Amino acid sequence: MYKDNCEGSASGASYNVSTGLCTCPSGYYCSGSGCLRGSGTPSACTTGVGSGGGTGGTGGTGGTGGTGGTGGTGGTGGTGGAGGGTEIINPIKAESFEAIINNVTDFLFKVALVVAPLMIVVGGFYIMTAADDSEKVKKGRQIIFYTMIGLFIVLFAKGITSVLKGIIEVK
Repeated sequence: MYKDNCEGSASGASYNVSTGLCTCPSGYYCSGSGCLRGSGTPSACTTGVGSGGGTGGTGGTGGTGGTGGTGGTGGTGGTGGAGGGTEIINPIKAESFEAIINNVTDFLFKVALVVAPLMIVVGGFYIMTAADDSEKVKKGRQIIFYTMIGLFIVLFAKGITSVLKGIIEVK
C-alpha cells in the first residue's frame, strides 16, 4: 500500500520507505487498502493493492501477502503490491541525476584511457609510413591532435560537470 494509505488508515500505523512495508498497530490488521480495526496482531503489509501472489505468484516461500493471497518467492507478497505487484529493479543503480552523470563520465574516462593510446599509435603509424606523402603526415598529425583534445575533455569532464552543476543548480 502506498504511504498515504498506510499512515492515514490507523493512528500508529507507520510506513518504512526503504522496505516498502506498512506496519499496523495492535488491534488492527493489514488489508489491501490500509490498516483496518479488528482482531489480530500487528502485522506488516507490502506496498500497493492487488490480487494474487507477489513476485513469484501464488504460493512460494514468501509468507502472507495481504488481501491478495499468499506471497511469492523472497518476500511478503512482493515489493510492488500486496500480493500482486511487480518488482522493478533499477538497472542503472543510480539514485539521482548527478549519479547518472558521474556514471557516464566514469565510463567515458575508462573508454578514453583505452582508445587514446591506440589512436596516438595509429597517428604515429600514419606519420612513419608517409614517406613523401604530405597528406598522410597531415592525417597522422590530425589524428594525434584530435585524440589529445578528446582526452583533455574526458580528463576534465568531472570538473566540467561540477562547474555546470554549480551554475544551473537552484538552491
